[in-house]
Amino acid sequence: LGGGESFLTFYLPHPAGIIPWNATPGKACGATLGDICNTSEFYLSYHLYIVAFAGAGATVIALIHYLMILGANWAYLKSAVSTHDYQDIKTKDDQDLEAEARSKEGQNSSSYS
Repeated sequence: LGGGESFLTFYLPHPAGIIPWNATPGKACGATLGDICNTSEFYLSYHLYIVAFAGAGATVIALIHYLMILGANWAYLKSAVSTHDYQDIKTKDDQDLEAEARSKEGQNSSSYS
């Protein structure tokens, strides 16, 4: 391990990123700020920020994709319901026409006999 760090170095999450356990609390200016900015933890927090930003972008893309699929399914179901209603009306009309044709055939056959 280089840089005088021990094997048991702890890092704390912080609003400004990940800082070492032994950082002076409340002091982040001057030479202390330079020391913090030159640590590997600072660069790690920068890379983690980029990864989090990319993850947020992927999440937004996934949500847009979900909304597109949801809209397509809604349109399909809406058209399926109207198609189903049309098929019901058509079937009922066909059955009525067949019933009328049978009754006319029955009347025609009884008039010939």
